[in-house]
Amino acid sequence: MKAVFVFTVLAVVLVQAQWKGGSNNCKKTAGIFHHNVTAVSPEAPFGLRCFTKQTDPNAKFICAWERGEPKTNTTYNLHYCFSVEDGVEMAEKECYTFPAQNFTSCLLHRNTLVTKKSTTWWVDAHSGNAIYRSANISMTLEHAIKYDPPVIEEVSRSSGFCTLKWSKQEGEDMGSLNEIQFRNISGDQQWQNVTCETKDGIYVKEECSLELQQHMAYEVHVRRKAKRGIWSEWSQTLMAPAEICDPPEVQWSTKSIAEKGVRLLSIEVSLGPAVQSKLLGDVMYNVSVIKVPCEEAVLLTNNTMHVLNVSESAVNISVIAFNNVSQSPLIHITVPASDPRDFHPENFQNLTIRKKNYCLEWYDATKTRENSSWTKPGDLTLLIKNVNAWIEDNKLYRLIVHYHGKNGWRTKWYWEYYKTEGTPSNGPRNVSVSNITANSASIKWDHIPIAQRQGFLQHYVINITGGHHTAQVEVTASETNYTFTNLKATTAYEVWIAGKTRIGNGKQSEVTQFSTLQGPPSKDQNLVLWIIAPTVILLLLFTGLRFAVKRFKTALLPAVPSPVSTEALTITYMKTKKEMLPEKEEVHVGNLEVIQEKSPRCHPLEDVDLLELCEIQTFEEETDTLSETGCLADSGFLVSPNYKRQMLNFPAVEPEEEEEPTEQSENIISYGKTTCEALTPTYKNSLVFDIESKQDCDQESSSVL
Repeated sequence: MKAVFVFTVLAVVLVQAQWKGGSNNCKKTAGIFHHNVTAVSPEAPFGLRCFTKQTDPNAKFICAWERGEPKTNTTYNLHYCFSVEDGVEMAEKECYTFPAQNFTSCLLHRNTLVTKKSTTWWVDAHSGNAIYRSANISMTLEHAIKYDPPVIEEVSRSSGFCTLKWSKQEGEDMGSLNEIQFRNISGDQQWQNVTCETKDGIYVKEECSLELQQHMAYEVHVRRKAKRGIWSEWSQTLMAPAEICDPPEVQWSTKSIAEKGVRLLSIEVSLGPAVQSKLLGDVMYNVSVIKVPCEEAVLLTNNTMHVLNVSESAVNISVIAFNNVSQSPLIHITVPASDPRDFHPENFQNLTIRKKNYCLEWYDATKTRENSSWTKPGDLTLLIKNVNAWIEDNKLYRLIVHYHGKNGWRTKWYWEYYKTEGTPSNGPRNVSVSNITANSASIKWDHIPIAQRQGFLQHYVINITGGHHTAQVEVTASETNYTFTNLKATTAYEVWIAGKTRIGNGKQSEVTQFSTLQGPPSKDQNLVLWIIAPTVILLLLFTGLRFAVKRFKTALLPAVPSPVSTEALTITYMKTKKEMLPEKEEVHVGNLEVIQEKSPRCHPLEDVDLLELCEIQTFEEETDTLSETGCLADSGFLVSPNYKRQMLNFPAVEPEEEEEPTEQSENIISYGKTTCEALTPTYKNSLVFDIESKQDCDQESSSVL
């Protein structure tokens, strides 16, 4: 490829040298024609062409040809003829000859030529007595403009387009028509052509673009001609490597070394495994590293691996990969800075160093370090004074000093700085109370944000009030919790907190309320509980035991009846209601119910009429009441108090007359006629009578209530 380019350039230089040397300036003579001319043969010259290289109307023309088979002492004559009358076939022709001696080219002055008419040209070669003639060519000289082959100066590719650039010929100011040929370097494609026109202008570079596949490599060359001229020869053929579309990959790592404030940074760049390097050609890299912002970037080229010392500040790395025709997108990487608080804090007011190889970095503490500002290297004390003029009052700044020593830049000092201090503009947020007991509680809060401190925070001042008492406690600025003790039980408290700088206390937080829990009982209360509790327990146990014994006795040990007499008691007469119940006796809740069967005849003994009578209570001490021994006064029979079931025999007694039921107190006693001669009642627990009929009888149903 380079050989073709060199050959083309040498050929152009040789022609120009012959032209400028004047040895081939051919003079016009009258036409000399020879009749013993040998027809076109291998010895005859060939490839005749006549043209001018510029559009300048005063430019000379050049005619050139190729030698035939080698002959010694060969001379050449250039001939041209044109018709005197245009458009007439048999018109007289005018011919001229330009002796060229032994040269294969002639420079012809424009004023000796006819440029606007069609002319016919040929060359005779004289070798001894033999004359050999070339083939004729016809042309109009004003259109015979042939540029020199263009020299491609730049090939670039971007976004799928390939652009070729070259310079115009010296003194040329007209645009041209251009043809570009391209093909894939794989060789399996034929040349493809595209054309383009360029603009007029003496100092305008010519360029043409064509669309190519981004990931393929191509061979390209170009030729040009005047818009009414002859195509130039092809330019040199160049390879257009594939376009680098993706940014390079950058791998980096840092490692601490013995010298504090210095890190060892390793950088490795590549295009990644997905890109075929053979299609990209020779790939190189530009790696720009800014160790500290106050220093110019360091440019590293060609190599894909770099190791260098950097400071503890952020390091900016920019990488571009490029080949002969394209470059990758720029990739920018920032190696994060180390935490400045890892370095020795200093108070810049105590520094007296006056060397000029310091660099000062500072940034607002409420922002990230990526927003740092930098000074140019210089005297540290002067740098600090300059920075002091730029920063604001009551705002925290972080200042970092970098020093340039024999091993390069390293980070030396760090400190936090207020130009002037104030008091916090707000109190802590999210104050909360937890772990509340009868005599203690824990208080928790969030730190006051840096932007609201307005000075170096020294303490948090905690105020608590409750139960007619107020207390104040100071804790260090690093604390965010505190536990109060010796509080009063069941007492409401209020808490608020404020930040404190050397100027004083700032604004307080919102008031937070809480109440302590109820405490354990006192000694007197414990004594009362110890007395009452056993008493209640014993009383409950005694009552339950008594009830259990009674139920056990009733269920397992029933009482055995013990009547006073073994003989059945006989009631000789039935007293009337008034005789049985004296006037001042009152019967509470009593039922006497006689169940009468519908059958007119008496039923066997199992047909039982029940008579229930509740206990009778007397309000006056009279002898005709139920005594404690179980005897019913004036009843005519005695009942043992231990007797639970007795059989009573009632004689048949007919009432003198039928009486209407009467009421005594709140109880109603009713009865009717009976013809029974005897009834057998059964007495249960002094309250219930079961009466059984002993004889057949006719009775009416009756009831006593």
